[in-house]
Amino acid sequence: MAQIDLKSGAYQGSIVPATLTANRTYTLPDYDETIGGSFVHLNTTTVSAVVSEIQVNDVFSATYSNYRILLNNLVPDTDNNTIYLGFKENSGATQLNMHSVTRYFGVNSSDATVYGDSTEYDMGGQELVKTASADGGVNGWIEVFFPFASGGSNWTRTTYAFMNYNPAASGWVHTYGAAQATATTSTPCFRLFSSGDIGDATITGHIRVYGYRDS
Repeated sequence: MAQIDLKSGAYQGSIVPATLTANRTYTLPDYDETIGGSFVHLNTTTVSAVVSEIQVNDVFSATYSNYRILLNNLVPDTDNNTIYLGFKENSGATQLNMHSVTRYFGVNSSDATVYGDSTEYDMGGQELVKTASADGGVNGWIEVFFPFASGGSNWTRTTYAFMNYNPAASGWVHTYGAAQATATTSTPCFRLFSSGDIGDATITGHIRVYGYRDS
């Protein structure tokens, strides 16, 4: 099969032409279906005001098994409040209980090591991160496994990694953790919320959702 060099080798695979005309002109398949990478962008939510919660509905589906939620500059309304994530069957449903654990480590302004962790929770939603209402908020990602699927082994599961300022530790930290739902309920929706309000009118945050291509 002939290979087509696109922009000096940026694409390394072979492309099967959808049409080969008499004058040897190729009609290529759709770009997204052919040359896209591992991620497919599904949704972007911009947070530029103080709100009680951020809800993203029907973003998980049977199209993809696994997803990434990317957080940029997301802040709680008040310093030292915790940001949580909850998965839901629909926009009006109660969020699933999650077993979760969160840990952090980093350094403070005196170059001293700071670290800590939460206990495991069986709670509505999962603890993600304790962060400041300034200093860029939280930046990082959440990997979500099988949120739409339901069955004997397909609990909604997550792992996550963030960079943020932790006011309780007075230091810049790497926050990481994991969680698993306590039931195999299909959850196409999720919400982000805080122990107070979330968001800020002077700091624009973004929540982007991507699906992982299975092949």
